[in-house]
Formats: sequence, C-alpha cells, structure tokens
Amino acid sequence: EAIGKNVTKVQKGSFVTSETTFDTCGECESCQNKEYNLCLNRKGIGSQVNGSFAEYVLTREESIHVLDEKISLLAASITEPIACGVH
Repeated sequence: EAIGKNVTKVQKGSFVTSETTFDTCGECESCQNKEYNLCLNRKGIGSQVNGSFAEYVLTREESIHVLDEKISLLAASITEPIACGVH
C-alpha cells in the first residue's frame, strides 16, 4: 500500500513477506554482519512490539523479501515459520 521515501529495494504494490524483526541496534557485530536475528537489542513484531495481526505493519527494509506473484497468499503467509524450521 505504501513505502517510505528512502526505501529502494521494493516498489509500491510489490508482493512481499517480512521477517519478524522490528528494530535492532544497528551497531553490534551481529548487525554489522547483517545477522539481525542475533542482535541482543532486537525487538520482534508480535513479541516485543505489538502489531503482527494488524492489516498493515511498519517494518524495516532489511526485513522485506519480495515474492513471486505466482505464490499463493496461503503459501506466502507461512514463509517465516517454514524458514524457522528449515534454519
């Protein structure tokens, strides 16, 4: 529906999914290595920050993954839990 003015990786209207990371410190070794899930100051959507069941959610560009539009909404909705299991 909308994207921030500094977002470059996705376009408005893109079919996307998101990791659950809402915020990180951006300064620790994990953040510098883009391993945001290991940041000791990480805040997750639905655990430390409300909003995971909202119709629209604000998230970091680093957490966004563009999906092929051929993927069903059902399959798209379980990408994050499946990624946890695979990892």
